[in-house]
Amino acid sequence: MNYKKVSFWITLALVIGVMAIIFNFSSQNGETSANTSGNIVNFVIKTFFPNFDSKTELEQIQLYETVSFVVRKLAHFSEFAFLGFMLIVHTTVGEYMFRTPLSILIGVVYAMTDEFHQSFVGGRAMQITDVLIDSCGVITGVLFAIFVFFIISKIKNRKMSRVDLP
Repeated sequence: MNYKKVSFWITLALVIGVMAIIFNFSSQNGETSANTSGNIVNFVIKTFFPNFDSKTELEQIQLYETVSFVVRKLAHFSEFAFLGFMLIVHTTVGEYMFRTPLSILIGVVYAMTDEFHQSFVGGRAMQITDVLIDSCGVITGVLFAIFVFFIISKIKNRKMSRVDLP
């Protein structure tokens, strides 16, 4: 069995899967998207702001909007960070030339097409700031994967240096 070929196809399927998940989230209309993030916002508020109910109505609205903004932007960042991570894993398995810039380029282009796609979804809009946040997520995911590869190679090298010679 050619493990390199199998790894190539598995990592490609994972990249496509992450892209499909992002596409699915972007396909949600504004109301559905707000409800999805609203559930997370409510959880965050209950967990981290136990005195929320004692605040004035204006303070509650301001806090809810702030937490909502942060949750939505972190969602963008993290889903694209995962995409960046998977892209560098896939391009490393495939031994592409220029794998780091290629992974970043693919991720950033996908971020742009994702925002363009959202412009056709009811209650959603195309935002340049989201492309920037998504792109930062891709770069962070790629850098994190490189860091993980570096740690793994150090561990392998340390194990190799401990092997006793006969």
